[in-house]
Amino acid sequence: MDKIIEQIMDSNKWPSIQIPDNLELLNEMADKSFARNTFEDMLAATLMYHQIIEAMCMHLLDDCHFFIQLSVYPAEIEFKVLPDKMFGYYIKELKTSISFPNKDEFIEKVEHGTSI
Repeated sequence: MDKIIEQIMDSNKWPSIQIPDNLELLNEMADKSFARNTFEDMLAATLMYHQIIEAMCMHLLDDCHFFIQLSVYPAEIEFKVLPDKMFGYYIKELKTSISFPNKDEFIEKVEHGTSI
């Protein structure tokens, strides 16, 4: 069985958010920090929210790449989402990838700091 068919048949190999339990805990910590309403806590919350959004962007890119691979099958295409890049890199990659529902709204909210 070729690699893409194997991935399709095993949902554990589909794109997924890395360490989702940690992201949920991070979100709870960020909410608590933000609620304390001190400069230090709000700064800490902002950094935690930034990490969560970055993980969401990377997951969306993985989904886009998986969909593209399925679309060009049986041809193969390789994508690499480079880790340890700046936040803007992932947003730029999302902007230039395929469309999906609410993509533009997500990017706009991320870029302008409004609630998602």
